[in-house]
Amino acid sequence: MHRLETAKIKWYKSFSSIEYNIIIPLNSLSSIIRGFRGRMEGKDREMKLYFYFLETGKIRCAECEVEEKPKTYKPVDRFPSGFYRCCVKKEDIGELIGYGDNIVVLTENNIQKVANVFRGKMKYRIAREKQNIASANESINQCNKTLSMIDEWESNQK
Repeated sequence: MHRLETAKIKWYKSFSSIEYNIIIPLNSLSSIIRGFRGRMEGKDREMKLYFYFLETGKIRCAECEVEEKPKTYKPVDRFPSGFYRCCVKKEDIGELIGYGDNIVVLTENNIQKVANVFRGKMKYRIAREKQNIASANESINQCNKTLSMIDEWESNQK
């Protein structure tokens, strides 16, 4: 049987305090105080981030233990290979980041969201390349017209 102990807790709100007497098992008291003290000292919450890397011919997933800060996530040990920042901004979660916009970071393992983000990137690149092809075709047509004009001018000069 657990030994029970009375703990006196003061709760401060604004400029007044309230005292509570609670009865809890002695072995639970230390963990409760540790958790309470951690929150009072601003101890950050640990969690996992999921990194998805769009690489040639594959998508690589890596997990990383992080500490949650007010605006960022910082690694407990270090970020996965291929991610070269010191932290992940909360505003970057779910967005394309990295040097080549080839990394997506999520707070949960969500394959569908990652696929949609990478699919959107590829659709955009295809549209941009089609514009480049159309522009190149216009340029080729203009060059062919200029060549025809040069040939016609040369034949008229003889």
